[in-house]
Amino acid sequence: MFVFVCIMFSVMILLMQLKKSLFRFRMQILTMAAGLLVPVVSTYFYMNGLSPYGIDLGPVSMSISFLFHGAAIVSYQIFNVAPIARDTVFTSMREGVIVLNQTGMIVDYNPAVMKAIPGLNAHVIGKIIMDILEGNQQLIRIISEGQERDYKVEEKGEVIHYHIRFSPVLLKNNQEIGKIITFVDVTEGVVLQKKLQQLVCMDGLSHV
Repeated sequence: MFVFVCIMFSVMILLMQLKKSLFRFRMQILTMAAGLLVPVVSTYFYMNGLSPYGIDLGPVSMSISFLFHGAAIVSYQIFNVAPIARDTVFTSMREGVIVLNQTGMIVDYNPAVMKAIPGLNAHVIGKIIMDILEGNQQLIRIISEGQERDYKVEEKGEVIHYHIRFSPVLLKNNQEIGKIITFVDVTEGVVLQKKLQQLVCMDGLSHV
């Protein structure tokens, strides 16, 4: 009984990571959870006399469990450091990034994008971005068109200028399965350009 309680706690811990994980990591988590649950289900069938001909399904279930774990390790490269490094880089980027699937559902985002879209939080994963942006018609229009545009956010007297870029997420066969929206902070450049324009206007008036 103690073993099964430990297994169920392990499955719960794995499933709790689903919402805040990228799609690739979600598949790893689900595969590992399935591998843990197979022995539990087979034991339930055996203990309740539901297994075929009363056969103990333990050895068979363990073999199936090993197959699931092997798939998680080999197919999804669960011990590969590259996905972990990419996740760290993604989180620490200065540019705001939000990832959508092909239906416009939010798959992931990094902390920097929360300045451009303040309404983001852990609960928006799996929701349609247009529903999250309700009321922000300008940003809705920019994302709907999918073309590079400038965008500014005014909050607490501070104006931040962004240049929004769009990049497709492609499979190996070039099938598009989503898109990445990047918010690049160009405030310093915009402010500098305005100052230069003011200097040009002053020089023109003074004829210096």
